[in-house]
Amino acid sequence: MEKFKFAIKRYKNDQLRVINDKADREEEFELAKIKNEANNKNEDVFKRMEDNIKVAEKIFKSRKTNECRMSEMKVRFDMVEKIEEDAKAKLKIQKADLPTYRALLKQLIKQGLIKLLEEDVEIRCLREDEALVREVMGGCEREFNEECEVKTKIVVSTQNYLVAADLGGVTLTSLKGRIVCDNTLRARLSYCLQLLLPEIRELLFHDSDLYLAQRKKEKKEADLQRRRAVAENQKH
Repeated sequence: MEKFKFAIKRYKNDQLRVINDKADREEEFELAKIKNEANNKNEDVFKRMEDNIKVAEKIFKSRKTNECRMSEMKVRFDMVEKIEEDAKAKLKIQKADLPTYRALLKQLIKQGLIKLLEEDVEIRCLREDEALVREVMGGCEREFNEECEVKTKIVVSTQNYLVAADLGGVTLTSLKGRIVCDNTLRARLSYCLQLLLPEIRELLFHDSDLYLAQRKKEKKEADLQRRRAVAENQKH
């Protein structure tokens, strides 16, 4: 009987030890699992933080780059605008030279007549220039009629004068204002500036990063168009 009790007790103890060992292993496994998940979670958190920092750095760098470009573009715009204002001031001074301005008005009127090629033409000018315009328009009309098949008649508008911002020059209209040739000094100056803008930029901003990048882009586009044209010619 004692041996039987001892065997039962030992079996019981063995089972308890097995259960305890299994419980310890399961506990260690769960602890390791929890720790691993925590580590992975921390790694994910740190990875997201690192990615967010990189994105923020890129955004900051891009914003600063754009700010620099906008600042440089504003400087360029202001400098070109300053050139335009200086040119306007010089035009006002040159207008005071009446022989030179008279010859210029004659050229502007004749050019407008050639562009319009109409029989009835109305001229608008500054009120202060009306006498000078009347002085030269007769010769312009006569020379135009001698050189062209169209015979034109010029009148000066006394109801609708140019404004001071036009600087001077003339506007020629026909067909009750439906056809207009703007030969004011303001319009001619704007046209000249547009033609000379590439040279002005080259002169003022030839060492600018933004200008160099723009020139590189323009050259790349021109090369691409040239290659496309060559490819089209080869097809035909």
